[in-house]
Amino acid sequence: MNRIELKFDKSDTRLAGFPYGKMIYDKQVKDNINYDDKIMIVFPTQIEKIASSFVQGFFAEIVKNIGYAGIEKQVDIVAGTPELVYSIKKNIY
Repeated sequence: MNRIELKFDKSDTRLAGFPYGKMIYDKQVKDNINYDDKIMIVFPTQIEKIASSFVQGFFAEIVKNIGYAGIEKQVDIVAGTPELVYSIKKNIY
């Protein structure tokens, strides 16, 4: 399984913006992801809110590679609360 632990400044508690999401994907995920295996994406517990724009920017390349069905089957998301995980998953689509 690919376990990708995202890193943000300790002061960051909210994430927003399509370009920022894409940049985080490009810098922290792009070279470390293997689409032939299960993927676990771990958001640090200090992250409290994630805007749909960030989620869409971050997951754009993943959707392009494995599609929405692939995300359902292959990608596990870990975040500080179940509500945040639900929000992230809902905003991918």
